[in-house]
Amino acid sequence: MTSTRTTPPLALMLSLLAAPGAALAWTPPSVPCAAATAPDHEQDSDCDGLPDHMEDLNQNGRVDIGETDPHKRDTDGDGASDLTEYLAGTDANRDAFLSFPEPMVFDLVRGLDSEKGELEFNTLFRLRPRSEGMLLQYAPEIEYAFGDGMAAELELPMENERVAALKTAVQFTFHVDPHRRWAHGIQVLAETKLHEKETDVALLHIGKVRLGERVSLVSISGVQGVHVRETGDLHAAALVNLSAFYAVAQQVIVGVETNMRLDDAMAFDWMVMPQAHVQLNHHARVQVGLGAVKGGPSNVEPMMSTRFIIEM
Repeated sequence: MTSTRTTPPLALMLSLLAAPGAALAWTPPSVPCAAATAPDHEQDSDCDGLPDHMEDLNQNGRVDIGETDPHKRDTDGDGASDLTEYLAGTDANRDAFLSFPEPMVFDLVRGLDSEKGELEFNTLFRLRPRSEGMLLQYAPEIEYAFGDGMAAELELPMENERVAALKTAVQFTFHVDPHRRWAHGIQVLAETKLHEKETDVALLHIGKVRLGERVSLVSISGVQGVHVRETGDLHAAALVNLSAFYAVAQQVIVGVETNMRLDDAMAFDWMVMPQAHVQLNHHARVQVGLGAVKGGPSNVEPMMSTRFIIEM
């Protein structure tokens, strides 16, 4: 992926250093930020702290690739102003929440359009009523983007009061369309199940497509290898996750996630999870869902899920 990082002009940096904490209110000295009479190099129509000529680089009055909107303090509407993202070296045209939503249950290791240095803490909770009693599954995890479009995670799946498994994954992005209409990459994950005494390794392709401004489709598909440590047996399975999302509003997305697994014994497991995602602020969001799951010989069971996410 191509980085969008640039170095702020010296005058802007000196002004910010002289008045720390005033970044969002910075304006050219002695000139109202939106004054039509201000020199071209000092006009700041949206009062976001970035002069217009730094946002509309070619001065053509349009927001082209690599530019921000000189008439909006927060071009991508993600809660961080253009100046904040400019100084942080992040893409002020990228709203990670809306650009490519992630499935809730089978989530990604950061988004395919992730930027180096992104850090995320999240926990997925799943509650499954069963005839033998309630099963609570939860999985705290940490995700880190060690490069643009490259990320790794560590996860600790739990069941009720015990640790159920140890899980890790890495993800690489092959391409993101400049207009963020589509993207694809791969994910490799490994999970050691402590009580079932098996180790799973999966290689997955990830594809994302945006249809207009509101609709997004996500596919995750690949193969899984299963090693039964007690007997040494090896098994294989096909995995497919298909999800569709619709942006109801700037901070609210609804969707349906489906997950399917077919193993070499022709056992077919599946899950369907309608869900809603809510962006609380620039750093926090929550996902909730209520659906059904079938695994192994068991009957179809209801499943309630929620994921809490903190991004840095």
